[in-house]
Amino acid sequence: LVVRGKQETMDLPLFRLPFRRAKPEFDIKELILDEILHVRGFEFNKGVSVRSYNLGCLKVVLNSSILILYLFFYCCCIGKSYLKIASVSGVLRLQLQHPVEHHCSPLDKSCRVNFRKIEELTYCHSANHPSVQARCTYMDEFDMIAGTRGFGAESILVPTRTTNIKQKRNKNCHNCEQEFTIVAEETRLIADIENFTLLIDHTWHSEEVCKHGNAGQMQGFVRPCFHPYNCSLLPIDNLASFHKSMLAQMEISDGDIANTRKFWEAADAIDQRNAFSLPNGDVFRVGYLWDLLNINPDREFNFQNETIRSEGFGLLVQVRYQNFVEYSFPNRLPMIYEYRFSLADFQTFKTNSVMQTRDPDERVVDDWHGMFVRSHQVGKVGFAAWQPIIWMILETSFIFSVVRWFTQVVALNWFKGRSGDDLENVIKEEYEMEFVFDNDGQSSTHSVLSKRTGMQLLESDEESRDRS
Repeated sequence: LVVRGKQETMDLPLFRLPFRRAKPEFDIKELILDEILHVRGFEFNKGVSVRSYNLGCLKVVLNSSILILYLFFYCCCIGKSYLKIASVSGVLRLQLQHPVEHHCSPLDKSCRVNFRKIEELTYCHSANHPSVQARCTYMDEFDMIAGTRGFGAESILVPTRTTNIKQKRNKNCHNCEQEFTIVAEETRLIADIENFTLLIDHTWHSEEVCKHGNAGQMQGFVRPCFHPYNCSLLPIDNLASFHKSMLAQMEISDGDIANTRKFWEAADAIDQRNAFSLPNGDVFRVGYLWDLLNINPDREFNFQNETIRSEGFGLLVQVRYQNFVEYSFPNRLPMIYEYRFSLADFQTFKTNSVMQTRDPDERVVDDWHGMFVRSHQVGKVGFAAWQPIIWMILETSFIFSVVRWFTQVVALNWFKGRSGDDLENVIKEEYEMEFVFDNDGQSSTHSVLSKRTGMQLLESDEESRDRS
Protein backbone atom coordinates (compact mmCIF):
# COMPACT_ATOMS: atom_id res chain seq x y z
CA LEU A 1 0.00 0.00 0.00
CA VAL A 2 1.59 3.28 -1.13
CA VAL A 3 0.65 5.83 1.49
CA ARG A 4 2.11 8.79 -0.35
CA GLY A 5 2.59 8.35 -4.11
CA LYS A 6 5.15 10.26 -6.14
CA GLN A 7 2.54 11.35 -8.70
CA GLU A 8 -1.14 12.01 -8.10
CA THR A 9 -4.01 13.35 -10.18
CA MET A 10 -4.89 15.75 -7.40
CA ASP A 11 -3.15 16.89 -4.22
CA LEU A 12 -5.30 16.43 -1.12
CA PRO A 13 -3.79 17.01 2.34
CA LEU A 14 -2.92 14.09 4.61
CA PHE A 15 -3.53 14.74 8.29
CA ARG A 16 -3.57 12.77 11.51
CA LEU A 17 -6.49 13.15 13.89
CA PRO A 18 -5.35 14.52 17.28
CA PHE A 19 -7.11 11.83 19.36
CA ARG A 20 -5.14 9.09 17.54
CA ARG A 21 -1.77 10.40 18.79
CA ALA A 22 0.07 9.16 21.88
CA LYS A 23 -0.36 12.58 23.48
CA PRO A 24 -3.73 13.86 22.30
CA GLU A 25 -3.47 17.62 21.89
CA PHE A 26 -6.11 19.38 19.86
CA ASP A 27 -5.26 22.73 18.35
CA ILE A 28 -7.83 23.65 15.71
CA LYS A 29 -5.68 26.47 14.37
CA GLU A 30 -2.67 24.24 13.87
CA LEU A 31 -4.82 21.50 12.30
CA ILE A 32 -6.31 23.84 9.70
CA LEU A 33 -3.29 26.03 8.94
CA ASP A 34 -0.53 23.42 9.05
CA GLU A 35 -2.11 20.05 8.37
CA ILE A 36 -4.88 20.92 5.89
CA LEU A 37 -4.12 24.28 4.23
CA HIS A 38 -0.30 24.20 4.58
CA VAL A 39 -0.21 27.96 4.95
CA ARG A 40 3.15 27.90 6.76
CA GLY A 41 4.98 25.78 4.21
CA PHE A 42 4.73 23.40 1.28
CA GLU A 43 5.04 19.67 0.61
CA PHE A 44 7.04 17.35 -1.63
CA ASN A 45 5.58 14.00 -2.51
CA LYS A 46 7.37 11.10 -0.92
CA GLY A 47 6.83 7.42 -1.70
CA VAL A 48 6.33 5.29 1.41
CA SER A 49 5.07 1.70 1.22
CA VAL A 50 3.15 0.30 4.17
CA ARG A 51 2.34 -3.40 4.05
CA SER A 52 -1.15 -3.93 5.45
CA TYR A 53 -3.47 -6.67 4.22
CA ASN A 54 -6.58 -4.93 5.59
CA LEU A 55 -5.84 -1.56 4.03
CA GLY A 56 -4.77 -3.18 0.78
CA CYS A 57 -8.08 -5.04 0.57
CA LEU A 58 -9.95 -1.81 1.37
CA LYS A 59 -8.24 -0.04 -1.51
CA VAL A 60 -8.94 -2.90 -3.94
CA VAL A 61 -12.61 -3.03 -2.92
CA LEU A 62 -13.08 0.73 -3.29
CA ASN A 63 -11.31 0.87 -6.67
CA SER A 64 -13.29 -2.12 -7.95
CA SER A 65 -16.50 -0.45 -6.78
CA ILE A 66 -15.62 2.65 -8.76
CA LEU A 67 -14.99 0.64 -11.92
CA ILE A 68 -18.18 -1.41 -11.61
CA LEU A 69 -20.67 0.97 -9.97
CA TYR A 70 -19.58 4.36 -11.24
CA LEU A 71 -17.76 3.87 -14.54
CA PHE A 72 -19.71 0.92 -15.95
CA PHE A 73 -23.11 1.01 -14.23
CA TYR A 74 -23.67 4.74 -13.73
CA CYS A 75 -21.68 6.33 -16.59
CA CYS A 76 -22.27 3.71 -19.28
CA CYS A 77 -25.67 2.25 -18.33
CA ILE A 78 -27.58 4.96 -16.45
CA GLY A 79 -26.19 8.39 -17.34
CA LYS A 80 -24.85 7.47 -20.79
CA SER A 81 -21.86 9.73 -20.15
CA TYR A 82 -20.08 8.55 -23.30
CA LEU A 83 -22.77 10.12 -25.49
CA LYS A 84 -23.05 13.67 -26.73
CA ILE A 85 -26.67 14.57 -25.98
CA ALA A 86 -28.37 16.95 -28.40
CA SER A 87 -31.83 18.47 -28.58
CA VAL A 88 -34.16 17.91 -31.53
CA SER A 89 -36.27 20.26 -33.62
CA GLY A 90 -38.26 19.71 -36.78
CA VAL A 91 -41.44 20.19 -38.80
CA LEU A 92 -44.85 18.54 -38.38
CA ARG A 93 -47.69 18.27 -40.87
CA LEU A 94 -51.26 17.01 -40.32
CA GLN A 95 -53.72 16.05 -43.03
CA LEU A 96 -57.26 14.65 -42.90
CA GLN A 97 -58.63 12.17 -45.45
CA HIS A 98 -62.06 10.60 -45.91
CA PRO A 99 -62.47 6.78 -46.05
CA VAL A 100 -61.32 5.27 -49.36
CA GLU A 101 -60.92 1.79 -50.77
CA HIS A 102 -57.51 0.04 -50.68
CA HIS A 103 -55.71 3.08 -49.23
CA CYS A 104 -55.88 4.90 -52.57
CA SER A 105 -55.31 8.62 -53.05
CA PRO A 106 -58.52 10.69 -53.30
CA LEU A 107 -56.99 12.59 -56.22
CA ASP A 108 -56.61 9.44 -58.31
CA LYS A 109 -59.30 9.02 -60.93
CA SER A 110 -59.93 5.39 -60.00
CA CYS A 111 -60.14 6.00 -56.23
CA ARG A 112 -63.52 5.28 -54.64
CA VAL A 113 -64.90 6.43 -51.28
CA ASN A 114 -65.68 3.85 -48.60
CA PHE A 115 -68.27 5.44 -46.28
CA ARG A 116 -70.53 3.33 -44.10
CA LYS A 117 -74.24 3.63 -44.71
CA ILE A 118 -76.08 6.14 -42.53
CA GLU A 119 -78.41 3.32 -41.39
CA GLU A 120 -75.38 1.70 -39.74
CA LEU A 121 -74.48 4.80 -37.75
CA THR A 122 -76.12 4.80 -34.31
CA TYR A 123 -75.75 8.55 -33.84
CA CYS A 124 -77.62 9.44 -37.06
CA HIS A 125 -81.38 9.62 -37.60
CA SER A 126 -82.46 6.88 -40.00
CA ALA A 127 -85.04 4.18 -40.48
CA ASN A 128 -82.94 1.91 -38.26
CA HIS A 129 -82.65 4.58 -35.56
CA PRO A 130 -85.86 6.65 -35.71
CA SER A 131 -85.54 7.90 -32.11
CA VAL A 132 -82.21 9.62 -32.82
CA GLN A 133 -82.82 13.32 -33.49
CA ALA A 134 -79.47 14.27 -35.06
CA ARG A 135 -79.31 14.44 -38.83
CA CYS A 136 -76.12 13.44 -40.64
CA THR A 137 -74.52 14.38 -43.92
CA TYR A 138 -71.68 12.97 -45.98
CA MET A 139 -68.66 15.18 -46.51
CA ASP A 140 -65.24 14.44 -47.92
CA GLU A 141 -62.01 16.16 -46.99
CA PHE A 142 -62.47 18.81 -49.67
CA ASP A 143 -65.94 19.74 -48.40
CA MET A 144 -64.39 20.33 -44.97
CA ILE A 145 -61.33 22.25 -46.04
CA ALA A 146 -62.79 25.58 -44.92
CA GLY A 147 -63.19 24.23 -41.39
CA THR A 148 -60.07 22.10 -41.07
CA ARG A 149 -57.43 24.65 -42.09
CA GLY A 150 -56.26 27.95 -40.69
CA PHE A 151 -54.45 26.63 -37.62
CA GLY A 152 -50.98 25.99 -39.09
CA ALA A 153 -49.43 22.84 -40.52
CA GLU A 154 -48.99 21.26 -37.08
CA SER A 155 -52.68 21.66 -36.12
CA ILE A 156 -55.99 20.68 -37.66
CA LEU A 157 -59.70 20.51 -36.83
CA VAL A 158 -61.46 17.18 -37.47
CA PRO A 159 -65.10 18.33 -37.86
CA THR A 160 -67.83 16.27 -36.19
CA ARG A 161 -70.69 18.77 -36.62
CA THR A 162 -71.46 21.67 -38.90
CA THR A 163 -74.20 24.28 -38.69
CA ASN A 164 -75.11 26.12 -41.87
CA ILE A 165 -76.49 29.58 -41.07
CA LYS A 166 -77.97 31.79 -43.79
CA GLN A 167 -78.03 35.50 -43.06
CA LYS A 168 -79.66 38.40 -44.89
CA ARG A 169 -78.77 42.05 -44.78
CA ASN A 170 -81.31 44.40 -43.23
CA LYS A 171 -81.84 46.99 -45.96
CA ASN A 172 -83.51 49.39 -43.56
CA CYS A 173 -80.40 49.33 -41.38
CA HIS A 174 -77.83 52.02 -42.04
CA ASN A 175 -74.82 51.95 -39.67
CA CYS A 176 -76.92 50.05 -37.14
CA GLU A 177 -75.60 47.50 -34.65
CA GLN A 178 -77.06 44.35 -36.28
CA GLU A 179 -76.68 44.58 -40.02
CA PHE A 180 -77.48 40.88 -40.75
CA THR A 181 -80.28 38.69 -39.41
CA ILE A 182 -80.56 34.89 -39.50
CA VAL A 183 -83.14 33.62 -41.95
CA ALA A 184 -82.37 29.87 -41.97
CA GLU A 185 -80.27 27.43 -39.93
CA GLU A 186 -79.47 23.74 -40.34
CA THR A 187 -77.28 21.51 -38.14
CA ARG A 188 -75.79 18.23 -39.33
CA LEU A 189 -73.37 15.68 -37.89
CA ILE A 190 -70.54 14.48 -40.12
CA ALA A 191 -71.35 10.93 -41.13
CA ASP A 192 -68.71 8.23 -40.46
CA ILE A 193 -66.11 10.74 -39.23
CA GLU A 194 -64.57 8.02 -37.03
CA ASN A 195 -63.38 6.20 -40.17
CA PHE A 196 -61.62 9.25 -41.54
CA THR A 197 -57.82 8.98 -41.31
CA LEU A 198 -55.31 11.46 -39.93
CA LEU A 199 -51.86 11.61 -41.54
CA ILE A 200 -49.00 12.72 -39.27
CA ASP A 201 -45.83 13.50 -41.21
CA HIS A 202 -42.74 14.81 -39.45
CA THR A 203 -39.02 15.42 -39.81
CA TRP A 204 -36.32 15.98 -37.19
CA HIS A 205 -33.00 17.80 -37.22
CA SER A 206 -30.21 18.43 -34.72
CA GLU A 207 -27.56 21.01 -35.52
CA GLU A 208 -25.40 19.99 -32.54
CA VAL A 209 -24.61 16.56 -33.98
CA CYS A 210 -25.38 17.33 -37.65
CA LYS A 211 -28.02 14.60 -37.92
CA HIS A 212 -31.48 14.61 -39.52
CA GLY A 213 -34.24 12.27 -40.70
CA ASN A 214 -37.94 11.85 -41.37
CA ALA A 215 -40.77 9.57 -40.27
CA GLY A 216 -40.26 7.17 -43.18
CA GLN A 217 -36.68 6.42 -42.08
CA MET A 218 -37.47 5.33 -38.50
CA GLN A 219 -39.48 2.77 -36.59
CA GLY A 220 -42.53 4.39 -35.04
CA PHE A 221 -44.42 3.41 -31.89
CA VAL A 222 -47.56 4.43 -30.02
CA ARG A 223 -47.63 4.80 -26.22
CA PRO A 224 -51.24 3.75 -25.43
CA CYS A 225 -51.47 5.23 -21.93
CA PHE A 226 -51.22 8.49 -20.02
CA HIS A 227 -48.66 9.74 -17.50
CA PRO A 228 -46.45 8.13 -16.11
CA TYR A 229 -46.36 6.32 -19.49
CA ASN A 230 -45.41 2.95 -18.03
CA CYS A 231 -47.23 0.80 -20.59
CA SER A 232 -45.66 -1.17 -23.44
CA LEU A 233 -45.07 0.49 -26.79
CA LEU A 234 -47.14 -0.57 -29.81
CA PRO A 235 -45.17 -0.74 -33.09
CA ILE A 236 -46.57 0.73 -36.30
CA ASP A 237 -46.11 -1.59 -39.28
CA ASN A 238 -45.26 -0.37 -42.75
CA LEU A 239 -48.02 -0.70 -45.32
CA ALA A 240 -47.27 -3.92 -47.19
CA SER A 241 -47.05 -2.27 -50.61
CA PHE A 242 -44.32 0.11 -49.38
CA HIS A 243 -42.50 -2.18 -46.93
CA LYS A 244 -39.45 -3.09 -49.07
CA SER A 245 -38.86 0.43 -50.33
CA MET A 246 -39.13 1.82 -46.79
CA LEU A 247 -36.60 -0.71 -45.46
CA ALA A 248 -34.21 0.36 -48.21
CA GLN A 249 -34.75 3.99 -47.23
CA MET A 250 -34.10 3.15 -43.57
CA GLU A 251 -31.01 1.07 -44.55
CA ILE A 252 -32.00 -1.71 -42.16
CA SER A 253 -33.41 -5.24 -42.45
CA ASP A 254 -36.41 -7.02 -40.98
CA GLY A 255 -34.05 -8.47 -38.37
CA ASP A 256 -33.00 -4.97 -37.29
CA ILE A 257 -36.67 -4.02 -36.95
CA ALA A 258 -37.29 -7.09 -34.78
CA ASN A 259 -34.24 -6.34 -32.59
CA THR A 260 -35.33 -2.73 -32.17
CA ARG A 261 -38.82 -3.76 -31.06
CA LYS A 262 -37.35 -6.34 -28.69
CA PHE A 263 -34.96 -3.81 -27.16
CA TRP A 264 -37.81 -1.37 -26.50
CA GLU A 265 -39.94 -4.23 -25.10
CA ALA A 266 -42.71 -3.48 -27.56
CA ALA A 267 -45.97 -5.42 -27.68
CA ASP A 268 -47.70 -6.68 -30.84
CA ALA A 269 -48.00 -4.28 -33.75
CA ILE A 270 -51.15 -2.22 -34.29
CA ASP A 271 -53.73 -3.66 -36.66
CA GLN A 272 -53.27 -1.96 -40.02
CA ARG A 273 -56.97 -1.20 -40.13
CA ASN A 274 -56.23 1.31 -37.36
CA ALA A 275 -52.70 2.57 -38.11
CA PHE A 276 -49.89 2.04 -40.60
CA SER A 277 -46.75 3.76 -41.89
CA LEU A 278 -46.15 5.30 -45.31
CA PRO A 279 -42.97 6.83 -46.73
CA ASN A 280 -44.50 10.25 -46.07
CA GLY A 281 -45.84 9.70 -42.54
CA ASP A 282 -48.10 7.62 -40.32
CA VAL A 283 -51.85 7.17 -40.84
CA PHE A 284 -54.28 6.80 -37.92
CA ARG A 285 -57.99 6.07 -38.06
CA VAL A 286 -59.83 8.75 -36.07
CA GLY A 287 -61.93 6.18 -34.24
CA TYR A 288 -58.77 4.35 -33.13
CA LEU A 289 -57.48 7.56 -31.50
CA TRP A 290 -60.79 7.85 -29.62
CA ASP A 291 -60.37 4.26 -28.43
CA LEU A 292 -56.83 5.02 -27.20
CA LEU A 293 -58.17 7.92 -25.16
CA ASN A 294 -61.20 5.96 -23.92
CA ILE A 295 -63.55 8.48 -25.52
CA ASN A 296 -67.14 7.81 -26.49
CA PRO A 297 -68.15 11.04 -28.25
CA ASP A 298 -71.84 10.27 -27.85
CA ARG A 299 -71.65 9.61 -24.09
CA GLU A 300 -69.23 12.35 -23.03
CA PHE A 301 -70.88 15.67 -22.16
CA ASN A 302 -69.64 19.22 -21.59
CA PHE A 303 -70.84 21.87 -19.13
CA GLN A 304 -73.92 22.55 -21.27
CA ASN A 305 -74.85 18.85 -21.22
CA GLU A 306 -74.04 18.58 -24.93
CA THR A 307 -72.13 15.64 -26.35
CA ILE A 308 -68.53 16.24 -27.36
CA ARG A 309 -69.41 14.99 -30.84
CA SER A 310 -71.73 17.96 -31.07
CA GLU A 311 -69.55 20.55 -29.28
CA GLY A 312 -65.96 19.40 -29.88
CA PHE A 313 -62.87 18.74 -27.76
CA GLY A 314 -59.07 18.98 -27.95
CA LEU A 315 -56.36 16.37 -28.58
CA LEU A 316 -52.62 16.83 -28.01
CA VAL A 317 -50.09 14.76 -29.97
CA GLN A 318 -46.48 14.56 -28.87
CA VAL A 319 -43.84 13.09 -31.18
CA ARG A 320 -40.92 11.96 -29.02
CA TYR A 321 -37.54 11.02 -30.55
CA GLN A 322 -35.01 8.71 -28.90
CA ASN A 323 -32.03 6.53 -29.74
CA PHE A 324 -30.93 5.54 -26.24
CA VAL A 325 -32.57 4.54 -22.99
CA GLU A 326 -31.28 4.75 -19.45
CA TYR A 327 -30.65 1.59 -17.43
CA SER A 328 -29.47 -0.33 -20.48
CA PHE A 329 -26.15 -1.65 -21.75
CA PRO A 330 -24.32 0.40 -24.40
CA ASN A 331 -25.75 -0.40 -27.81
CA ARG A 332 -26.10 0.81 -31.37
CA LEU A 333 -29.72 0.86 -32.44
CA PRO A 334 -31.48 3.03 -35.03
CA MET A 335 -33.38 6.17 -34.15
CA ILE A 336 -37.02 5.65 -33.09
CA TYR A 337 -39.96 7.86 -32.25
CA GLU A 338 -43.15 7.39 -30.29
CA TYR A 339 -46.54 9.10 -30.27
CA ARG A 340 -48.12 10.16 -27.00
CA PHE A 341 -51.75 11.26 -27.05
CA SER A 342 -53.56 13.23 -24.36
CA LEU A 343 -56.76 15.25 -23.99
CA ALA A 344 -56.82 19.04 -23.83
CA ASP A 345 -59.22 20.48 -21.26
CA PHE A 346 -61.65 22.14 -23.67
CA GLN A 347 -65.39 22.29 -23.02
CA THR A 348 -66.00 23.09 -26.68
CA PHE A 349 -64.00 23.82 -29.79
CA LYS A 350 -65.21 25.46 -32.95
CA THR A 351 -64.30 27.68 -35.87
CA ASN A 352 -66.29 29.65 -38.45
CA SER A 353 -66.09 30.18 -42.18
CA VAL A 354 -68.08 32.61 -44.31
CA MET A 355 -69.18 32.21 -47.93
CA GLN A 356 -70.65 35.05 -49.95
CA THR A 357 -73.57 34.17 -52.25
CA ARG A 358 -74.49 35.74 -55.57
CA ASP A 359 -76.83 38.06 -53.73
CA PRO A 360 -74.65 40.79 -52.15
CA ASP A 361 -77.20 41.10 -49.36
CA GLU A 362 -76.86 37.43 -48.34
CA ARG A 363 -74.11 35.34 -46.80
CA VAL A 364 -73.68 31.83 -45.40
CA VAL A 365 -71.84 31.19 -42.15
CA ASP A 366 -70.61 27.65 -41.45
CA ASP A 367 -70.09 26.88 -37.76
CA TRP A 368 -67.66 23.94 -37.44
CA HIS A 369 -67.30 21.89 -34.24
CA GLY A 370 -65.01 18.93 -33.79
CA MET A 371 -61.77 17.42 -32.49
CA PHE A 372 -58.97 19.96 -32.54
CA VAL A 373 -55.55 18.27 -32.91
CA ARG A 374 -52.37 20.04 -31.89
CA SER A 375 -48.98 18.35 -32.37
CA HIS A 376 -45.43 19.13 -31.23
CA GLN A 377 -41.99 17.49 -31.14
CA VAL A 378 -39.65 16.77 -28.23
CA GLY A 379 -36.74 14.47 -27.54
CA LYS A 380 -33.00 14.15 -27.21
CA VAL A 381 -30.56 12.07 -29.21
CA GLY A 382 -27.14 10.83 -28.22
CA PHE A 383 -24.11 9.95 -30.31
CA ALA A 384 -20.73 8.66 -29.13
CA ALA A 385 -18.07 11.39 -29.18
CA TRP A 386 -14.51 11.81 -27.89
CA GLN A 387 -15.23 14.85 -25.74
CA PRO A 388 -17.76 13.21 -23.37
CA ILE A 389 -15.61 10.06 -23.23
CA ILE A 390 -12.56 12.08 -22.14
CA TRP A 391 -14.64 13.90 -19.51
CA MET A 392 -15.93 10.56 -18.26
CA ILE A 393 -12.35 9.27 -17.87
CA LEU A 394 -11.27 12.45 -16.07
CA GLU A 395 -14.20 12.22 -13.67
CA THR A 396 -13.32 8.61 -12.93
CA SER A 397 -9.68 9.56 -12.33
CA PHE A 398 -10.79 12.23 -9.89
CA ILE A 399 -12.84 9.71 -7.91
CA PHE A 400 -9.89 7.31 -7.94
CA SER A 401 -7.77 10.10 -6.43
CA VAL A 402 -10.35 10.71 -3.72
CA VAL A 403 -10.39 7.00 -2.87
CA ARG A 404 -6.59 6.94 -2.80
CA TRP A 405 -6.51 9.94 -0.50
CA PHE A 406 -9.17 8.40 1.76
CA THR A 407 -7.18 5.17 2.01
CA GLN A 408 -4.03 7.10 2.90
CA VAL A 409 -5.82 9.08 5.62
CA VAL A 410 -7.20 5.84 7.04
CA ALA A 411 -3.72 4.32 6.96
CA LEU A 412 -2.21 7.35 8.69
CA ASN A 413 -4.80 7.15 11.46
CA TRP A 414 -5.04 3.33 11.61
CA PHE A 415 -2.56 2.89 14.48
CA LYS A 416 -3.29 4.65 17.72
CA GLY A 417 -0.62 5.95 20.03
CA ARG A 418 3.13 5.68 19.62
CA SER A 419 2.99 3.35 16.60
CA GLY A 420 0.89 5.82 14.69
CA ASP A 421 3.20 8.69 15.69
CA ASP A 422 6.20 6.77 14.33
CA LEU A 423 4.41 6.22 11.01
CA GLU A 424 3.55 9.92 10.85
CA ASN A 425 7.21 10.89 11.42
CA VAL A 426 8.28 8.62 8.58
CA ILE A 427 5.65 9.92 6.17
CA LYS A 428 5.71 13.58 7.14
CA GLU A 429 9.25 14.84 7.75
CA GLU A 430 9.27 18.55 8.47
CA TYR A 431 12.19 20.89 7.98
CA GLU A 432 12.81 24.53 8.76
CA MET A 433 14.49 26.46 5.94
CA GLU A 434 16.88 29.25 7.06
CA PHE A 435 18.99 31.57 4.92
CA VAL A 436 22.50 32.61 6.08
CA PHE A 437 23.63 36.06 4.95
CA ASP A 438 27.11 37.68 4.64
CA ASN A 439 28.36 40.18 7.13
CA ASP A 440 26.77 43.04 5.25
CA GLY A 441 23.36 41.35 5.75
CA GLN A 442 22.38 41.72 2.14
CA SER A 443 23.54 38.80 0.00
CA SER A 444 22.80 35.14 0.79
CA THR A 445 25.67 32.69 0.37
CA HIS A 446 24.08 29.43 1.56
CA SER A 447 20.98 28.01 3.27
CA VAL A 448 20.50 25.59 6.13
CA LEU A 449 17.75 22.96 6.47
CA SER A 450 17.14 21.86 10.03
CA LYS A 451 14.85 18.99 10.85
CA ARG A 452 12.12 20.06 13.26
CA THR A 453 12.58 16.89 15.32
CA GLY A 454 16.13 18.08 16.19
CA MET A 455 17.64 14.72 15.27
CA GLN A 456 19.70 15.86 12.34
CA LEU A 457 21.17 19.09 10.92
CA LEU A 458 21.45 19.39 7.18
CA GLU A 459 23.54 22.05 5.50
CA SER A 460 23.96 23.05 1.92
CA ASP A 461 26.78 21.61 -0.16
CA GLU A 462 28.50 25.00 -0.33
CA GLU A 463 28.83 25.28 3.44
CA SER A 464 30.09 21.69 3.71
CA ARG A 465 32.87 22.41 1.23
CA ASP A 466 33.90 25.54 3.16
CA ARG A 467 34.22 23.57 6.39
CA SER A 468 36.26 20.82 4.76
